[in-house]
Amino acid sequence: MTQKPADSVASRLGRFHIIGLNHRTCPDPIREQLFVADEEIGSFLHKLGQEGFRCAVALSTCNRVEILGFHNAPGDPLSAASRALSEAAGLDPLLVQPLLYSHVGTDAVKHLFRVAASLDSIVIGEPQVLGQVRASHRKARDLGMVGRDLDQVFQAAYTTAKRVRSETAIAQGAVSLVAVALQIARSIHGDLSNCAAAILGADDIALLIADNLRGAGLANLTIADRNARRATRAAQDLCAKPVDFERRGEFLAESDIVLCASGSGQYVLTEELMQSALKARRRRPIFVIDIAVPSDVEPAIERLDAIFLYNLDDLERLALEGKSGRKVAIADAEAIVQAQVENFLGDLSEREAGPLIREMREAAELVREHVLTERPGADAMEATKLLVGRLLHRPTETIRRLAAEQRLDPHTERLIRQLLMPDDGPAGD
Repeated sequence: MTQKPADSVASRLGRFHIIGLNHRTCPDPIREQLFVADEEIGSFLHKLGQEGFRCAVALSTCNRVEILGFHNAPGDPLSAASRALSEAAGLDPLLVQPLLYSHVGTDAVKHLFRVAASLDSIVIGEPQVLGQVRASHRKARDLGMVGRDLDQVFQAAYTTAKRVRSETAIAQGAVSLVAVALQIARSIHGDLSNCAAAILGADDIALLIADNLRGAGLANLTIADRNARRATRAAQDLCAKPVDFERRGEFLAESDIVLCASGSGQYVLTEELMQSALKARRRRPIFVIDIAVPSDVEPAIERLDAIFLYNLDDLERLALEGKSGRKVAIADAEAIVQAQVENFLGDLSEREAGPLIREMREAAELVREHVLTERPGADAMEATKLLVGRLLHRPTETIRRLAAEQRLDPHTERLIRQLLMPDDGPAGD
């Protein structure tokens, strides 16, 4: 029985889309509204299903919101994703859609691999994003929104991320950056068990630094974010206290370390605000880490005594021994990603040939059984001669027909020779 041919790899991947926005493409205030909280993932994925995504994962972090899935319905996947995101946030789709980027097929596969390998992060090599990708994948799978094809893409992304982290020095930059921040904090304040820190903007890198501060003994941690849900979730993860972002002036006086990661385009730490905090602290020093893009800190603050201000470039400069070594690590990582994309596509194509190979073997076995049934007493010479004749009958007739129709071109002839005339001697299974 002839089976209905399955969709080709190219056809299936042509329906794989990644649509979203990140810290580079979307203003922070809008990105905060589009953030999808954990408790909203189920209803959001259900909406995506209604919009034609037969399977999908929602990746929602401090720096990106992305929909990763296979869209099978008629209509534009970008518009469908825009409607789902806009409805969840209560925004106009006409405002949201121009901010979205879209990757399709092989480009989407490569984008996911780069995200998982932390090549698309603000700080390249940071370890947080892989955990976030895994968690988002797991939630969607538990909700029945991950099919075989989507799961294969994610598993290949994890393999890629593992190779990048184990075969390159890409992660050393992020680890060293955090180590530098800890070193500076200790040099300013000494024993961190007597210190308090505040995060303004629950960015992934700020949370990574805060997590390591906690591990080094930090006594108290406060988290404020314009998105209260995001602050609450981050506070739960770090055993911290979530507070109202607009009341930051009240807790700055109690903070020995301040991590700024809002990136809203407006100064969240002003000279006046920090003057008041220093006065209340009786001029005890404050270590300010500004990792926001654009900056959260008014430049005049750097002139204040007892303020030790470091931005992301300062930390990276101290963390990295040389930019050339960093560039080599990034280039090596990008090469691994490209190789993994090609390997993944090759593996899919090989799997696609499986049903055809099985059907071919089953047909050959059926011919063998017929020969044995027709000539039960035949010796090996007679049986094999008859078997070869039967097996080659159809290919022979096909070659004659192609020649008669002048369709036996050099490419077809080479393919026939490769299939039927092995030049390496007998081959096994």
